[in-house]
This record gives sequence, C-alpha cells and structure tokens, in this order.
Amino acid sequence: MRNKKIEIKFLTENYATEADLKRAFRKLSKKLHPDNGGKTEDFQQLSAEYDYLEQRFEADRKRKAEEAARKAAAEERAKKRAAEEAARKAARKAAEEAKKKEKPAGDKFDRILASIPLLGDMVCRPNSKRTAVHVLYKGKRVFGHSGPILVVTREELLEGITGAEKKNYGWRVPVSEENMKTLQRNAKNLWG
Repeated sequence: MRNKKIEIKFLTENYATEADLKRAFRKLSKKLHPDNGGKTEDFQQLSAEYDYLEQRFEADRKRKAEEAARKAAAEERAKKRAAEEAARKAARKAAEEAKKKEKPAGDKFDRILASIPLLGDMVCRPNSKRTAVHVLYKGKRVFGHSGPILVVTREELLEGITGAEKKNYGWRVPVSEENMKTLQRNAKNLWG
C-alpha cells in the first residue's frame, strides 16, 4: 500500500533507478544516523522518505509489468487473429482450387443433352445449375430431363405415351425415340 505523500527534505524524487535511490539513501544515512552524531528525527525522516520513494518505484514496476502484460496479450490476440485469417484464406483458396479441379457442371449437362433425341422444334434450356434441362416447344415446357427419365408436368402431353408413372411432381416417362416423337406430336397439337 502506498504511503501518503510526505515532504521530501533529504532525498529528491528525480532518481532514475532504484540503485541511484539506494546509493543516495546509504550516503545520507551515514551522515544522519544517530550513532554518527545525527538527529533521530532527521534519520526517521530520511527512512520515511526512502520507504515512500521505494514504494513509488515498486508501483511503477507493477504498472509497467501490467502494461507489458496487456501489450503481450494484445499482440497474442493480433497474432491469433492473423493466423485465423490466414487459415480462412487458405481454406477458401483450397476450396476454390478443389472447385476448379471438379468436373464442371457443363459436363453433366452435355451428357444429358446427348441422351435426349431432340425432334423438330424442341429446344433444350439448362436449369440454373446446368445439371438438368427443360425441353421446350415454342417456348412452352414439354418436360424436364436429368437422366434416363423425363418428367412431364402437363397431363395433356401424355396421350399415347408408354410407361408413364404418376408422381407428386409430374409423370415420369422413360426416354425412347417413340416417346419423344409422341411428346413432340402432343406438344404440336397442344400449342401448334
């Protein structure tokens, strides 16, 4: 605990280090000590001044240690944030590289297009992810396709189709030349 401020008679508050303070105290204590002919009150005053200034140095040491600890903690947090950011950047870069190495969705789209025997005025348009196609006749959707099954969403187009199976999203129709011609004929009759 810090003593309350006292009047400094013998020592000064301008010592740069504790060693300087101690040196000055020893020098003065030899002069002011009662065994060497000094007054007891003066020696007690000198001791009180020394204790007071010693406590100030101690307080400064503690404050500097706390500041150093705060600074070290801040630097550690900054290093941790920088490491986390570097890890996030590396992960993003790795993900981008992996994405580049993956087969583009267009490959699947091209395979789907190759598996559909388009006839006449039918046109294929990719969905937003280029993983399936919508087959259109005069701008109207005839069916969707993403593999060996066509998904027909209008019942009027199913007349004469073989193997159609009702599902909650439409009718599943197997891909065949005959079914494609029938779908085209039905689309022409419906929208032609």
